[in-house]
Amino acid sequence: MDLTFTEEQQLLKQSAERYLAQRYGFAERHRYTADPKGWDSKVWSDFSEFGWLALPFDVDNGGLGGSAIELAILGQAFGSALVVEPYLPSIVLSGFLLEQIARQRQKQARPGDSPDGQLAALGAERIALLNTGLIAGKHIVSFAHDEPASRVVPAPICAVARRQNDAWLISGTKTMVRSADSADYFLVSAKLEHIHGATGLFVIPARASGLSLTPYSLIDGTHAGNLKLEQVTVSAADQLTASAASASTNPEANNIDPVDDLIQGALDRAMVFAAAETSGSMRAVLDATIAYTKTRQQFGQPLAANQVIKHRLVDMAIACEEASAIALRAALTGDAASARAAKIKVSRAARFVAEQSIQLHGGMGVTEELNVGAYFKKLLAFEMSFGSAKHHAQEQFAALRNRIVRRAA
Repeated sequence: MDLTFTEEQQLLKQSAERYLAQRYGFAERHRYTADPKGWDSKVWSDFSEFGWLALPFDVDNGGLGGSAIELAILGQAFGSALVVEPYLPSIVLSGFLLEQIARQRQKQARPGDSPDGQLAALGAERIALLNTGLIAGKHIVSFAHDEPASRVVPAPICAVARRQNDAWLISGTKTMVRSADSADYFLVSAKLEHIHGATGLFVIPARASGLSLTPYSLIDGTHAGNLKLEQVTVSAADQLTASAASASTNPEANNIDPVDDLIQGALDRAMVFAAAETSGSMRAVLDATIAYTKTRQQFGQPLAANQVIKHRLVDMAIACEEASAIALRAALTGDAASARAAKIKVSRAARFVAEQSIQLHGGMGVTEELNVGAYFKKLLAFEMSFGSAKHHAQEQFAALRNRIVRRAA
């Protein structure tokens, strides 16, 4: 598999690294995280101006038509600089969902044909508005999907949407909603009460009546929050997905809800981006550790002069290369198995690199004085993001075992 970057990809990588080196030093990052929303509006505006917010969207929707590889390249640069802007939740995750839904709506939208066609057109207009806002940097959209039971492993959706005339009433609790305190809209997943097993996605304004938010900071410096929805009322056009029309009324007819499948695809895409981010952070940690061991004197010579230290640095470098390669491979293949493999491998490699770096820095490694402490927190945060590495390893093992059993049968 050829992972060599094209000329355009090299230019993207170089421009991102150059900008972040100039505008995203460690002191600047401290200032950005001190902002009440946890990130800097001017930096976000720069992201829009550079076209980074438009990167993953189709050209027909005003985007640049970038692939998952370009996203991974940007993710590595973000991880190296410890970027805290809400690119992953708003652009990679919510943006992907909105664009996929827009494609479905465009196929359904036939104004004048029927009331159903008019409703589809209204939904398409709402999605287009959100997409335009995302690309211009005017809107932050956060995906509210996880619930209290899904802290480590995925759990069934308990939030419920009930149809009432031309509106929907949504109730439930959502946890770990990234950048919730700065979101303008939430994409909320809920089970449709009138159709067994069907899932809907709803767009809800952040200030909607009946919606309450409990914000908090995560270990890596980014923000998240828990949402409580109590009979939140939204219009029919705010139900973005077509489960009500397309889902089978017979629960035995199809075990995979199309909306659940769409959501899982978005989560896999976000997991690959996060893996690329983490591989970028690992590389920065390695560079900082090499620099420290070259300057830290012990027994009259630099730490890096010791053979055992050299071996540990080589092991860290190998782990960084493996993490980068498997993240890019997952972006290139775009399948669920590769995304999970990247999650498992990068999580284990990140923990190894983080622990080695802290040990080689000594007690200074866990202080606020050195940036390696912030990288350590970033690497550990990835391990529990989008499901634990242990859970994904168990899922991969179960899938492999089932294939072997089927072949033997």
